[in-house]
Amino acid sequence: MFNRLKFRHLFAKFVYIFRLAPVFWRQNDDFVSIVNYHYFSNEPTEGDDLEVSFQTIEQQIRTLKDEYSLLPCISGLDSLFMQQGGELRTPVVILTIDDADCNILQLVPILEKYQVPITLFVPVGFCLDDESLDGLRSRCLHFGAFNLLNKVEGHERYNFENCFNEVMGLNIGQLKALLDKLLIETDSDRNPLAERKLLNVQDLEKISKHELVTLASHSMSHVRLAFLPDKWLRWEIERSIDYIKDWGGNGVLFSYPYGNKGSFNSATQKVLEGKGVKYAFTSLANNSVANTLPYAIGRSFLFNSADKKYVLGTAGGAFELFDRILGRT
Repeated sequence: MFNRLKFRHLFAKFVYIFRLAPVFWRQNDDFVSIVNYHYFSNEPTEGDDLEVSFQTIEQQIRTLKDEYSLLPCISGLDSLFMQQGGELRTPVVILTIDDADCNILQLVPILEKYQVPITLFVPVGFCLDDESLDGLRSRCLHFGAFNLLNKVEGHERYNFENCFNEVMGLNIGQLKALLDKLLIETDSDRNPLAERKLLNVQDLEKISKHELVTLASHSMSHVRLAFLPDKWLRWEIERSIDYIKDWGGNGVLFSYPYGNKGSFNSATQKVLEGKGVKYAFTSLANNSVANTLPYAIGRSFLFNSADKKYVLGTAGGAFELFDRILGRT
């Protein structure tokens, strides 16, 4: 059976060894490489490509610090987009994490040990109490959108605007009943985000005070924003950023849910600009140079491997080349 993770591991190593990555083509230019994570554990589940062990990420950080300046998100990107010329600097790596996994609390001592900053993109609605109005709305909208996109029987008569208006008009008891119904209609209660234990509001307010951690928005209900009507889109972006600011986070950063090609568009950019967002992040693997669109900044995922060549190949742009070959960019 084809092992996708093993192939990607070997590809990154190959690109690093033979200096083929796009960053190496521009090795005399300034660039910023954004590395992204999702979930952490002491013993990652076999086959779960989103989980990284604490031991592995510590080794990855040591490797990256030897070759790069690991900077906070905003200052790192400002150094690229607002540079005034002059001498070249050490290439920059920025670390980001999507989804606010509760195990991030165990990562903080490692960040302190190496003085490495991170930006934590929060799916706000899933971190709210599931007894709260916006928390229940977010869960219903998440599974409602899933049903609509997958044309679950009984939902063909709805469109996205009807879905949003219905959910926003329900009280807590009605939302709970709707959520139970939606989970049954999806024929599964397993969901990569919903089944995880995420940081709660108290955790987020506490961790936002840490000098090495920046909170930012990953939307309210973690749906593909490009599909949404204007009212729903604005709620996802504007409401989530309001919560982030209330919790001590930064409203100028945003990470698109999914972040792949087709999950964001000019309408999302317009709303982000109107809310004061400065930089928005995709899951496309392109590294950032000065002509990168600030609302389509790519990131590369590091999997659970501490192999030096794999880590440096990934941070150096291996998967920008990979995505170009596959036509994903």
